[in-house]
Amino acid sequence: MAKQITPPFYKNMKILTSLDHSIDKLPRPIALTIGNFDGMHLGHQMLFDKMKEYTKERGTNAALSFSNHPSHVFSKQVTFPFIYDAEEKIIRFEKIGVDVLYLLTFTQDFANTPYDAFLRTLHKALPFSHLVLGSDAALGKNREGTPSNLQVLGKKLGFTCDFLEKKTMFDRVISSRTIRELILDGNIETANTFLGREYEIKILQNHIKKNKIIVPKTNLLFPKDGQYLGKLNSLKEPVTILVKNQILSVACQQQSTEKKIISLTFLK
Repeated sequence: MAKQITPPFYKNMKILTSLDHSIDKLPRPIALTIGNFDGMHLGHQMLFDKMKEYTKERGTNAALSFSNHPSHVFSKQVTFPFIYDAEEKIIRFEKIGVDVLYLLTFTQDFANTPYDAFLRTLHKALPFSHLVLGSDAALGKNREGTPSNLQVLGKKLGFTCDFLEKKTMFDRVISSRTIRELILDGNIETANTFLGREYEIKILQNHIKKNKIIVPKTNLLFPKDGQYLGKLNSLKEPVTILVKNQILSVACQQQSTEKKIISLTFLK
């Protein structure tokens, strides 16, 4: 029996944390995509839309992603904050319609695994018939799992490959890196357009001091110093968000912050 992480809010999605784990009798066909998916932006959503063309309502949509970012392993340091942390990313996977999520830790050993060995192991655990990736995908050791090599392997193992071109808007490629840069530069409206939703951060209640939310940057992604318009939880009235010297602050009413986790959305 597969080891599954199924908190209540993941009721529609199975989460597995190792390629040693599998799930029996999944509805076919099974479509799979692989990537970090930070932000679950419009470019990522295009991949899932393609998967659903294969699975429709009868099959299984699967994704393999990571709880950390591969660049953090290669550079030996955290070079940038995530758009979403691992827990928020899991929620986004479920919302977009993923049925099975492999959430792995990216390690140096994983990076050294040849693409064919990796995909053979994955295909044994999850017998996918369609693999959907971006056009610049390169899997496995030395990035040898190129589109042409993946197509050859697919013929051997019995899966098709789709490689989708990057989605662009405003003459820019939509990517997690681009969105992080936009947020850091304070260009919230364009970042929101690329995300396909408003940028949101989650804040713990213990950051409330005398009807004011004060949050040091830590590992959160803040825009540059300035004033921004936002929303607090589900309140209709907008709030002013002030970022100064790596500290975010928002004036608030006590009744708007009774939840243990506070949602702060950036509008512009």
